[in-house]
Amino acid sequence: MIIYSIYKVVNQINGKVYIGFDSKWPNRKIRHLKDARSKRSRAHNDIFHKAIRKSGQENFVWEVIYQSKDGKHCKDNMENYFIVENHSFINFENSNGYNMTLGGDGMLGFKHSEKSKLKNSISCGKMFKVWHKDGHIIEGKHMKNFCIENDLNYESFKKVLSGKLFSYINYYTYDGEKSFEEALNKYQEKIKNSMQIMGEKHAKTYTLKNPGGKLMTFTNLAKFARDNDLNPQSLKQVAMGRLKSNKGWTLP
Repeated sequence: MIIYSIYKVVNQINGKVYIGFDSKWPNRKIRHLKDARSKRSRAHNDIFHKAIRKSGQENFVWEVIYQSKDGKHCKDNMENYFIVENHSFINFENSNGYNMTLGGDGMLGFKHSEKSKLKNSISCGKMFKVWHKDGHIIEGKHMKNFCIENDLNYESFKKVLSGKLFSYINYYTYDGEKSFEEALNKYQEKIKNSMQIMGEKHAKTYTLKNPGGKLMTFTNLAKFARDNDLNPQSLKQVAMGRLKSNKGWTLP
């Protein structure tokens, strides 16, 4: 008969905690210590294993805090419960631990859904601010949870927050503006400048000799033709070498 265990490891130097699951205690403890020592281990640089190397394994106290014959319940529910209770998830605000996940994602093949993880991680996440199309600011702390609740694509919403995408559905990038109108004006100015830069970057330069023999260099052929009372198409043919001259204008 298998007895499943939830164990707790406390760093006696700083009080930080690691919560884990084991189907055959203390096999997982032995594995942790081996991972911390072996550079060949894929988990060698996990936060908990780095801490073991830094503080010394003799400064960690290990204890089993929960056991059950029901492995699924132990893994699915109790590991997460103790991680939240001990505030040991690394992404919690003021985290007090080394857990890189909220639990339920290791043995037995079980994985918490994003929604269930967020529901249990009260302190998880970073503050975010976005403009709503109605002109008010929306701010919160659980970006993924906000996306789930509002049926939003997380990656697209994240791009709005980072400024890579100005708008997504009803949400717009916030960058310290005092009003939504200011945000829209700022965005329109960016677009205008971007188009100008792209235009200058890809503009073709022409050099022709005027009837007086002076070399003239320009980029906007159509505008140059209008300013000099020339036919744009004929001038273009001259510039491309298909026509010898147009009203005295020739290639150099």
